[in-house]
Amino acid sequence: MRLGNGFRDRLDLMFDPATFLAKLQHAPCRVAVLDVRMPQMNGLEVQVCLRRDSPETRIIFISGRDDPVVRQNALDAGAVAFLAKPFDDENLVRLVREAQEAAAT
Repeated sequence: MRLGNGFRDRLDLMFDPATFLAKLQHAPCRVAVLDVRMPQMNGLEVQVCLRRDSPETRIIFISGRDDPVVRQNALDAGAVAFLAKPFDDENLVRLVREAQEAAAT
C-alpha cells in the first residue's frame, strides 16, 4: 500500500512479529512502528532481532501502558521514540517522517 501525505516508502501492516522479521531478508525496513505488547513476541524482543538483523531500521514504539522502565529500556536499546496511547496521530506521522529522513542519510 502506498501512503499519501508525503511518505516515500510503502506501508506494510504486519500483525505477526515472526512474519515481519522473516520478511526483512527480502525487503528492507527503514522505519518500524512496534507495539510493546504483541502476540508471540513482545516489541522489545522484536527490537533485539531488528538490532541484530537490520541495524539501520529506525524503531518507534507505541504502548497502551506508559511504563517508565519499558520506555527507558526501549530508548536505551536504540528506539527513536516511545508514544503512550492515546497519542496524537500527527505526532506519530511527524516521528515517522523524521525517522525516514534520518534513515535516508
